[in-house]
Formats: sequence, structure tokens, C-alpha cells
Amino acid sequence: MKHKRRMKLAFLLAVLLLVQVIQPIGLQSSKAAATPKLNKSTITLRNTGDTYTLVVKNKRSGSKYSWSTSNKKVATVNKYGVVTAANGGSATIRCKITYATKKTKTLTCAVTVRIPATEVSITNKKLTANNCQTIKVGEQYDFNRKLTPSAATDNTYWTIEDTSIATVDSKGVVTAKKKGLTRLIATTGTSRSSANKGIVNDAMNLYVVGDTAEVISVNQASANVIQIAFSDPINPDTVLNLDGSKTLLDNISFLALRDDYGKQASAYGKITGEFSTDYTLLTLKSEMPFKGKYKITIKNLGTKSEKLVDQYIRTVELGDTVAPKYVDTTVDETGLLASINFSEPIKVSGMTIEAVSRADGITMNALSTAVLKNKSIYRLSEDATSILVNMNNINANDKNKLIYVLVKGIEDLAGNKTNPESVSMQVYSDTSAKPQANLLSLERTGYYTITATYDRAIEKPGTLYVKGVSCIGTVESKDKKVVKYSIPPSVATLTGAQSVSILGFSGYNVSSSSAYTNVTRTIDFTISAMANAPRLVDYTTDSKTNMITLNYSKKVHLSLSNGTLPAAVTVTYTGTTYTYTYSTTIPYQAVVTDNVVKIILDADNMQQIGTYLVTIPAAFVTDDDDIPNNTAETIAIVKTEATTTPSTNALPAPVSVFQATNDNNIINVVFENKLDVASATKASNYTFSNGVVVESATLTQNDKTKAVVQLRVALASIVDSEEYDLTINNVMGYSGSYGSIDAKPIHVTLKENNPPTIVSAVLTSDSTIVLTFTEPVRGNLNCTVTQNGNILTQAGSPVISDVYATISLNTSVMGTSGIYLLINSNLVDYAGNSAIISDGAIAVR
Repeated sequence: MKHKRRMKLAFLLAVLLLVQVIQPIGLQSSKAAATPKLNKSTITLRNTGDTYTLVVKNKRSGSKYSWSTSNKKVATVNKYGVVTAANGGSATIRCKITYATKKTKTLTCAVTVRIPATEVSITNKKLTANNCQTIKVGEQYDFNRKLTPSAATDNTYWTIEDTSIATVDSKGVVTAKKKGLTRLIATTGTSRSSANKGIVNDAMNLYVVGDTAEVISVNQASANVIQIAFSDPINPDTVLNLDGSKTLLDNISFLALRDDYGKQASAYGKITGEFSTDYTLLTLKSEMPFKGKYKITIKNLGTKSEKLVDQYIRTVELGDTVAPKYVDTTVDETGLLASINFSEPIKVSGMTIEAVSRADGITMNALSTAVLKNKSIYRLSEDATSILVNMNNINANDKNKLIYVLVKGIEDLAGNKTNPESVSMQVYSDTSAKPQANLLSLERTGYYTITATYDRAIEKPGTLYVKGVSCIGTVESKDKKVVKYSIPPSVATLTGAQSVSILGFSGYNVSSSSAYTNVTRTIDFTISAMANAPRLVDYTTDSKTNMITLNYSKKVHLSLSNGTLPAAVTVTYTGTTYTYTYSTTIPYQAVVTDNVVKIILDADNMQQIGTYLVTIPAAFVTDDDDIPNNTAETIAIVKTEATTTPSTNALPAPVSVFQATNDNNIINVVFENKLDVASATKASNYTFSNGVVVESATLTQNDKTKAVVQLRVALASIVDSEEYDLTINNVMGYSGSYGSIDAKPIHVTLKENNPPTIVSAVLTSDSTIVLTFTEPVRGNLNCTVTQNGNILTQAGSPVISDVYATISLNTSVMGTSGIYLLINSNLVDYAGNSAIISDGAIAVR
């Protein structure tokens, strides 16, 4: 019994001892440290400079941590685990752990740096002026692209909008399949789906052509401007008249139709055309706006490579509905002519100036306000896209300051008004002192030309001297930094190094202390281009049209587009073998396109059967360096049929002669036949009775349906409103179609053209000013009265009576000095002549 009890006690003691041994082991296992690891095993950074901080979790006390990268060009890491993107690509970031026991462990994180593209551009596209690249059916073209930034990692995906016309592979190689217009698009992204959803892309027009050329598009650029885009460079001789008028042949026509509501399309008047430099874009400009339904027909055109252009017939609705927009304001080189620029040609006949103010909030001088509110200082530019403002007369305190002008009533040629109708525009001048212009280069650019290029616009070109010979300079109108000095023949023959001096040139607004300067340079007078003077390669003649076509070795310019050419004529009498030869001169007209010159000889001088040896003289043409052709050429035209029409049929008399309704200085002479340009535009061929002087004759229309000669007569040469006799001499039909007109007087009633002017502006009382004109006037007169810069208010509008205009003031003037008038009027005399009134201030005495 005792033994069993001892056995149980021993067992319990053993169990207790076992529990004591096992329990610490279990407790220690549950408290063991977790394994160190990084908070991320992979990260993606999306731009250069982006950062991410890697953190080691479960750090061990007493351990050391060192960071490194597998590729520093892609990503870097500092001692704190901050990862920074350096460039696109992949890298591995490592963290090496050295434990207190000297054992090591390396943790890694895979880093991908993706740099998205912000822009993609197709770099090797070859767009013509029609904004297309042309590819022939069956041809391929490998397009390239450029990504911005250059380190971008996005992929490029190529797409063709119409795959029936062309296809493109993944590398940008386009294959043309059939004729038509489509677009090539380049997009970027990490995948095609992301690229299709993105906004980073570039696109271009592709036109696939066959054996014939095509019209790509016909678009209305503005109210009276139509642009026609072609797939190939067009031969302008198949589109435009050769007489220099730039009017259309019958190959392009616009037929005005009635719309679905019976409304007739507007008449557009005469159309002129001009090609882009690559001859793929034709810009047509009409006298009046296109508005309504038109049938456009384009036929019988040819290309420069002698391909035919497919016929194009479309019925379209034309009409400009886009409002003109104010773009910006610039100032010319003088600093005094501000140009307010618009998005398209505009009309300002209904324009009113509502308010003017300085941008800095300072009150403007009263005279400046009056000047800028005077509509007469605002005039349209030649292309009608800008309003030119003369800032010369504003007060000195307001010059070189930004000024706001609020105007109303501006509209485009189609009648669309600006939106909003009242537009705030900027004007300013810039006459601040400028540094003197510096000569950048001086070189001989032509046989008779030395060209100087300066770093600023030139006001005074000065004089160039070579060996004591003075040469006059002319500032280029299109680039006033360039001056061309004309050298005489005695200097033109010089070669080798020559000392050249320019004295007295000056830029604009240069301070008086340095108004002029002098320079001397040594330049090479030898012109290597002389060895490459224009050379006649071949020629053709057409005895029926009396045309000579000259093909030169390079692009040329005509010295004279019309004149006379010497000729030796050998005539054979009909029915005999008898011949005789005589010398004469034959009038001509000429046009040039690149290296081809077409000469039309006057038919009236080539009526007889025989051989005409026409001499093309030296210096008939010049190249871009002003180098002339240096040899004369003799060309034979053999006439086998006599031209009898000019000798038997005189040009029919004009169907009407009338004075312009809005300008008494203009008399229009209307013929029903196309005229010879040279004789029709010679002012001396038109004479009036009673001393009316014809200053110029201009063809405003000249086609097979009608010719209109606009005669401008000298101001005040029509003394009285009465009937006058007009006699026309030596005017002939076009290309020999008619001989000279019979010189018979034509009776025409004319109004006198002596405009009224102001004789005096007199202060007749302390509140009354009387203007006296040279003759009775009628109409409205608006004026601003200032005294010593202060505007004086008026008691109602000026009263017009006979030769007087009376201006009444609300308050009395302070003395009689310093009183000026700024006048804006539509006064005319009883013959309709507009009064001539100065744009500037008129002194009152």
C-alpha cells in the first residue's frame, strides 16, 4: 500500500518536472520575431522624377540596411529607400540586410518606369498646299513619328480611316489600294485600347491617285473666296487667261441656281484666280459674295506632268455665316501706324467709335480722345483684313500707351456682324528710342544689285559708294530690314574684292545723337552665277495664234511683260515667186511660269503670208539673282495663211459710256468684245473735248462677253456739267480679232469733278465758328472743337447753308488762340463731289 502511494507520488513529481521543462519552450516559440520583408514587391512609376518610398517591415534590432539599384538609368534609390524614376524601362531595387550575427539577407522590388507621351507627330509627311499627301495606287510610303517627351515609353498605333482606300501596318508603312481621300492617324498608349481612348494623336490627309488627277475638295474660305484643292500640280494655262488679268477660262464655272424655295443665288461678278507655289491649291476671289445655290463645273484641266484632271460637277450651297473676329493689334516699323487685325475681310462703312480709354486708367488728353473718335483716321488695309489707325496726331502724353477703342458696326463681306456687336480693340504706338540698326551682311546678289541686311527696319537707306560712285538704295517693302542698292554698268563690270561704304543709313525712332552711321566692308564682286545665266533650251511657235513658247534652263522673270520686238519680214506675193524683205517691230504681250515664257505677238502686224524672223534680245529675262540671258535669239514664224479679219473689220464701238455714280473722276467705257490689253490700257488712245484729261485707262473686265475700260480723269478737269465728246483711237480686238476702232466722237454727259474745299474757318463771335467752302455744299458735318486741348460742347449740329457751315458753341471761348477743329463729314457739292477736308486738326482764326 505504501509502495503504491510512493509510486503515485513519484509519477506526479515527474509530470510536474516535465511541465516545467516544456512550458518555457512553448512560450519562447510564440514570441519569435517575424521575417523582414519590403512593403511592396513591385511598383510602377509614371513620370521622370516620380518617387516611391520602400519600407522594410519586421526590422531586426542591431541589423544594417543598404539599398542599391540594378539600373541607375531607369531608377535610383537613396539610403532611406526612396526610389526615384530616371527614365523609361525596368530595374530591380535591392535592400541588403546584415544581421547582428553577420548573416545577410537581400530583399528585392521590381520597378517599372512608364513615361506617357504628351504629343505624337508624324515627322516625314509631305503635305502640299491642299493639305494632302498624294500616293499612287499600288505604291507604299513609310511614315515616321516622334514622341514628346523623347523618353516616352508609350507604343505607337497606326490607323487608316478607310481601309478600302489604303492600309497601314504596325510600323507605319502605308499601301495605297484605290483612288480616294482618307486619313492616317497615329495614336499612343500602353495598348491599342488605351490609345483609342486617349487624346494624344496626330492625323494627316492621304489622297490616293491613279493615272488621272482629281479635284480633292472645293471649300468656301470666306464670303467671296473659294479654294479648290487638286491631287497634282495644275498647269495654270488650262485655268487662267494669259493676258495677266488672272481671270478664269471657261474650264471652271459657277452657275447661279434657284434653291428649293425659288430664291435665286447672288451674282458674284468677275472671278480672278491665283495658285499656291506648288500649284495644288487654287484660290478664287469674286467681286461680290457667293450666296445661294450654285452648280460648280471643273473640266478640261491639265497638270504640269500632262495628266488630265477628272471632270468635277457638284451642286452646292454657298454662303458665309461665320462672324468676323478681332485677332490682335500690331504696329508698323514707324511706330505710328497701328494695325487692328481681323480673321477675314471686313467692311467698316457702318462702323462707329463708341468709347476710347487708356488701359492704365489714366484719363486721356481731350485731343487724343477727339482724334481716336474721328472715324476718318481709320482705314481698311488693301486686303480688307485690317483697320489701319494713324496714331501720329494723338497727344504726346498718350503715345506709347495701350488704349482701348470700343467700336460697333463691323461686319464681313457677307454681312455677318462681330459677336458681340460692340468690340473692344487695342491700339497703341511705339516711338520709344531704339538702338541704331546694325549691318548684318553685305553681298552682291545680282548683276546690278548689292543687298544689305540689317538687324532692324530701315527708315533711311543712305548711299552706297564703290570706287567713289554713288549707288541709290531702296528699302524692300516686304522686309524693311533689307535694302537693295542699284549699281550702274560701270560698277557692275567689277570683279574680285572691292571696298564698299554705306553712309547715312538709319533705322526708325533712333535717338538724334546717333541718327546716322557709316560702315565700310570688303565684298567679293565676282558673281559665280554669271556662268549659269538663263539659257534658251528650246522653243515652239504657233502661227495661228501668233504665239512663241520659250523654255529656259532655269526659272526666269520677264524684264518687260509687254513692248515691241524687232523682226525681219520676208513676204511672198500670192500667185508669184516674188518676195521682198523689210524690217519692223511687232508689239507683244508675255507671261512667265517658272522657266516657260509665252509671247503673244500682235496679230495686226502679222497679216501677210511670209516668214517673220523675230529677235528675242539679250536681257529679255533674268533669273532670281537678276542675271540676264546674255545672248539674243532669232526665231522664225512662218505664216501660210493671211489674217484678213483685222484689216477688214474694225472693232465695234462701245455699247455704253457712263460716269460712275459714286466718283465723278471715273468714266466707264463698255464694249461687247474682248480687247487687246496693250491698246485698251493706253490712256492716250482716249481723248475728251473741252480739256478733260485722261490720266489712266484700266481694264476691269475683259472676256468674250464684255470688256470694261475704266478711265480716270484728272481732278477738276471736268469744268462744267454738260455734254462732252469722247474719241477713241487705235484700240483693237484681242489677239487680232478686230482691227482698230473707227475714231468717231461719242457724246457723253458728264458732271463736273471739282470737289469743294474749305476756304477758311473763322471765329465770328465768342460762341460761333463759320466754315466757308469754295462752292455750295450739302450733307452732314460732324466736328469736334477744342481749345488748348479741352473739348468745347456744341449747341446742336452744325448748320449747312450754301457755302457756309455754322458751328454754335454752348459756352464762350477763352480768347481766340488755340482753337482747332477735327472734322468728319459726308459733305458733297451739288454735282456729287465729296468735299476734301484735312484729316488733321484745322486751326480756327
